[in-house]
Amino acid sequence: MKRVIVVGLLVCGSAIGQAQQMADGSVPTSANVSAAGTPSISSDVDVQAAPAQKNDDNKKGDSKADAKKKSDSDDLTVATIVGKGAWEWGGWVQGGTGVGKRSSTDFIFFGARGGRVLTSEHLPGFLRGTFELAAEVIPFEHVKQPLAGTSTNGMGFNPVILKWNFTSGKRIIPYAEIAGGILVTGQDVPPGTNTLNFTPQGGMGFHFLRDKKKQAVTAAIKYLHVSNAGLANGNSGINAAVVYTLGYTWFR
Repeated sequence: MKRVIVVGLLVCGSAIGQAQQMADGSVPTSANVSAAGTPSISSDVDVQAAPAQKNDDNKKGDSKADAKKKSDSDDLTVATIVGKGAWEWGGWVQGGTGVGKRSSTDFIFFGARGGRVLTSEHLPGFLRGTFELAAEVIPFEHVKQPLAGTSTNGMGFNPVILKWNFTSGKRIIPYAEIAGGILVTGQDVPPGTNTLNFTPQGGMGFHFLRDKKKQAVTAAIKYLHVSNAGLANGNSGINAAVVYTLGYTWFR
C-alpha cells in the first residue's frame, strides 16, 4: 500500500512540474519543436540540393559559352577578320621558274609569315581594305641551276612586306603586296656572281576562308627578282616571273 501511495505521489509531482514549466514557457510546444527541428531538415535538403544546383549552374554556364561562341562565329566577316589590330600567322611553300635566259633556273622555298593589320578600312568600293605590315622567315630555299654542280641551297628573310587586304568580299580575302628580302646561298646565284642577293618582289593572292573560322587556305602568284645590287663584279640577276605560293593562314 505504501508503494502505491509513493508511486502516485511521484506521478502527481511529475505532472505538476510539467504543468508549471508549460505555464512558465520553458518547455517548447509542439509548434516550437517543429520549428526547432526545421533547420536540421532544411539543412539536409540543402545538402542534397547543392549538387543538383551546381549541375544546373554548370549547364547554364555551358549554354552561355556555346551561345557566345555561336554569336562570335556569326559575327565573323572579312572586315573583322582582317580589321585593325588583327594578327596573321601562316606557313607556305613556294615554287617558281626564271624566264628568258634564266628559264632553266628553278626555285623552291619553305617559309613562315607573321603580320599585323595597322589600319581600319579605307578607300571606296572594291578597293576598300586594310593595310598590313608583315615579315617572312625562309629557313630553306633550293635553287636549281642549269650548270652541273651549281645547284645550291640557302635561306632567306623578307623583313618588310607591305600588304593591302581587300575587305569587300564575304568568304575570300584578296590581297596585293610588295616586299623586299635577302637570299643567302651556298654557291653563287647565278653562277659567277655572288652568294648574297636581294629579292624585291610583288604579287597578289587570296585567302579562302574556312567556314566560320579565322583560318584560310592561301594561294598567291608573284614576281621575284634576284640581284646582288652590284656587290660583285657580275650582276646578271634572275627574273623569276612565275612564283606560286600555297599555304595555310591563321588570323587572331
